Amino acid sequence: PILDDNGQQKTSAKLVDTKRLLGCKTPEEVASFWRNMTSVQARVRAAKNTKKKTSDTVSAGTPSGQASPS
Repeated sequence: PILDDNGQQKTSAKLVDTKRLLGCKTPEEVASFWRNMTSVQARVRAAKNTKKKTSDTVSAGTPSGQASPS
């Protein structure tokens, strides 16, 4: 990995659809490809965050089988 001055990793592995990238014939297609890759990554991050928030909420809720105080 490439590290910055503080020893923190500057790069990370990314999955890239190289077949689709190599199929781009114009600079506009390449730009569109990278925009789509970025939006897909953002959706994946959002889905992971939603899943984490849901699991945190469920674990913090009332245990099943117990009545909540009224």
